[in-house]
Amino acid sequence: MALRLDIIYTRDSAGEKGIKILPDNSIDLLCTDPPYGLISPGKQDKRGFRYGEGGKKTIAANRGGFMGLTWDKTIPSVEIWKECLRVLKPGAFAFIMCIPRQDCLSRMIINLENAGFQIGFTSIFHAFASGFPKATNISKMVDKKLGAERKIIGQKVRGDVEKAKRNGTTFAAADANKNNKAIFGYGIEDL
Repeated sequence: MALRLDIIYTRDSAGEKGIKILPDNSIDLLCTDPPYGLISPGKQDKRGFRYGEGGKKTIAANRGGFMGLTWDKTIPSVEIWKECLRVLKPGAFAFIMCIPRQDCLSRMIINLENAGFQIGFTSIFHAFASGFPKATNISKMVDKKLGAERKIIGQKVRGDVEKAKRNGTTFAAADANKNNKAIFGYGIEDL
């Protein structure tokens, strides 16, 4: 099959109609955002892995990856990366996205090295804060863990639900969430 250069192909990269049809040394740049292998520690099967397609061992959780979906459960195998290296021209670049979580990133880099890629590079990170800032009062958690009783010295009202609604903040401002201070920071907190 002759590939046209003026169209974008959307195919299963590992399948028979994917990367395997490309000739050796034919690609100038690999730019991909593969599955990150988002697993939950302690959720592996008894042996610490599951069998993926073709009977290949892949480290993965019994539940899905990103948002519980299975497509992001495992990282690409060494065999996939060998195919990528085969089609890249000598000296070509590969830009491979990966989550900066150390457990996922290290497995991805090891698979790349085992496939023959040069890994003596400095990663480019898009690092950003995630989650809710100060979502938990650490001192209250310590007191709870130690079984200590706190003396309530006052109350603090967190957030203004009506103002949020006027500003178009819908999810956190929904009536069902307006007193959910643990998640959204709204409600009354004992000090």
